[in-house]
Amino acid sequence: MALYMRPESSLWYYEFRIAGRRYRGSTRTTDKAVAQAYEAGQRDKITQDAKQEAAKAKDAVQALRLWDVAQHWLTDSESRLQDHKGNLGRVRKLFGREMHLIGETWAEVDSQRYGLSRDTQVRDVTPNLMADLAAARNGEGASKGTIEREISLVRVLVAHAPLLLPKPVESVPLSSLELVIKGRRSLKKLAELARPRGSRRTPAERRELWRDVGVALLQGRAPRPTDRAFNEWCRVAGFDLDKRTREAAMWLAQNWDTTEHLSPGVWHPVTLRSRTNVHREMAGSVEEGVRGSLQVSNVA
Repeated sequence: MALYMRPESSLWYYEFRIAGRRYRGSTRTTDKAVAQAYEAGQRDKITQDAKQEAAKAKDAVQALRLWDVAQHWLTDSESRLQDHKGNLGRVRKLFGREMHLIGETWAEVDSQRYGLSRDTQVRDVTPNLMADLAAARNGEGASKGTIEREISLVRVLVAHAPLLLPKPVESVPLSSLELVIKGRRSLKKLAELARPRGSRRTPAERRELWRDVGVALLQGRAPRPTDRAFNEWCRVAGFDLDKRTREAAMWLAQNWDTTEHLSPGVWHPVTLRSRTNVHREMAGSVEEGVRGSLQVSNVA
């Protein structure tokens, strides 16, 4: 689905997916040609942003030290792989380390055999490096199978490297975190407005603040289908609101394009939602009445 219209609106909306993530919004126009151009522009922008982020992530992975990747892999795989003790030894050998008894204590020290530098980065793992490693082990008398297993270990570490990149909290995209922060700030401003000497804001400005709160709540709600999980997120994230207000704020954010100009003097989402529902019920009653009158006229 690229462009579509909502039943209650004459505006065109867009919806598409890029890299598994869904994007949707209003084109703010009733002209389909203009809407198509807007949607195409959004696709291009988001695609370029995604490419830039992917390039940054790739550079970050390439800059990681293979030694750090190995330590992370050992910790991460300890509970999954049975031969953890053996893996410890293989990683030590790969980097030219060994266990040595010093007095009564075993300590890890540099060995006399060949090993990769602990400053070796992921980007340094090239066919030439692999060939040097294989040649060194062959010179040490290692069997072909032993050499192949060590080469496989290097490949495993390179494949594991992306897991070291810091992830946004709860895997929420950064843009969503920014929306949550913005919503929290808007909620704080609304609390300040409720004080006797709070700054003055127009109803339209207050409604926009509530929209920001609703958008933030939607970010928290999306990955949490149960009320219990969502309530806990609201508590931790600083959105200490009653359920009715939260739902109304999210409703306002989802229906902003169709409610922005309704009841201009109303700004609280609960009141606005209630009035909108009343207006729709009245409109439905009027429509039913008109249909009834037309049916009677047709019979007559």
